[in-house]
Amino acid sequence: MSKWQRRLISGVAALAVLWAACGACCVAAGWVFLPTGKDGKGDYSQPRLDESKWRPADFPHQDWDKLQSADNVFGWYRYHFTIPAHLRGRDLWLDLGIIDDSDACFVNGELVGQSGDFPPKFRSGWTAERLYRIPAALLNPEGDNVIAVKVHDASGTGGMMCRPVLGAALVPQGTAWRFKACGQDGSADFSAAQLDDSAWDAVEMPDRRENWPVSLQDWQRPTKTTKGWDTRQPQDNAFGWYRLRFAAPADWKGQAVFLDLGKIYDVDATYLNGQLIGTTGAFPSRAGASDSLSAAAERRVYRLPAEALAHGKENVLAVKVFNSHVLGGAVDVPMVLLTGPPLEVNPSTVTRHELTDYLDQI
Repeated sequence: MSKWQRRLISGVAALAVLWAACGACCVAAGWVFLPTGKDGKGDYSQPRLDESKWRPADFPHQDWDKLQSADNVFGWYRYHFTIPAHLRGRDLWLDLGIIDDSDACFVNGELVGQSGDFPPKFRSGWTAERLYRIPAALLNPEGDNVIAVKVHDASGTGGMMCRPVLGAALVPQGTAWRFKACGQDGSADFSAAQLDDSAWDAVEMPDRRENWPVSLQDWQRPTKTTKGWDTRQPQDNAFGWYRLRFAAPADWKGQAVFLDLGKIYDVDATYLNGQLIGTTGAFPSRAGASDSLSAAAERRVYRLPAEALAHGKENVLAVKVFNSHVLGGAVDVPMVLLTGPPLEVNPSTVTRHELTDYLDQI
């Protein structure tokens, strides 16, 4: 893997910066791995399977290369999960991050996504963002569910390089957000819940232009309503606001609800019904100042405070964003994280710097 490829992983496609906070957890702690060598025909996607000889998997998965250093080899990953009662009936989103080279992802034995192609018609998918939708109809709402990921590595380092994140859809796919481009004026405050945003641009998430530098799945390609931040305001040092109206079910009351906005380029402040619930990075101190602190590519995970949520009613999410240059905006699908195994099982978070250090050692 060349240096520019490593930079792409650690920069533009830095999907390894995944958060787990205050009882919300990404799914990494319970993943297991089976190296299958040259055997690409075995099927380990079915829910009922003997996993007694499978190995625990931490991410980035350095054991892939330790267990099978040869080229053109295969391996399988599996993970079991249940769905909390307050999130049942929703589609799920699975963010697998970077995988070298190609993968096919199954849930309860059904294919939900694939990036690249396996031999004999091999096509690498290592630059693809693995963000797969899991339809609610495929899920067992009250019992065990199984994710299985088949991976092929053509050469060099292989396997899953990021810690997976699993969440429930905040709103149905295709739901329009509202967006207002503010140029270099960062003084406006559009956080109030009662604000009329009906005249704002309608956009869909992920808010990306068609020629986004990382490969997109077919469903991720922008529709007529989504042109991407950079198309709407191509200038540097620009501000913008996103707003979304969503319902908070009554059964969310008493639950710890964590919102994962995914990656935002570069700085954000996020409000729920007018209350600030989190900020990542630092905005410039004044118009034209160069003292902003970018948090590009870091996942935004914020707890939705119970006192700020209107249970059983409409809520308004407002996100102020600042982009210093090049790529801008909210580029993932917001989701509500599922609860997971205890954090002490795998307490460390993987940063893009740690991922780069690991790749440099290969």
